[in-house]
Amino acid sequence: MPAALTFLKKVDEYHRLQASLKVIPIADSAAFNHSFLIVVYTISLAHFQKQMAFKFLNWDTN
Repeated sequence: MPAALTFLKKVDEYHRLQASLKVIPIADSAAFNHSFLIVVYTISLAHFQKQMAFKFLNWDTN
């Protein structure tokens, strides 16, 4: 009997975890999108600054 109870507890935990995961993705995807945009902005800003520096120094940028 204890093995069956343990199994049922695990199934219950699994279903609770699954139910809690249904709430999380919206918040996570918004946070991910925000951090992704920050990373893209930072990379493009660094690229732009490098191009400006190369133009200022009259170097070729390809």
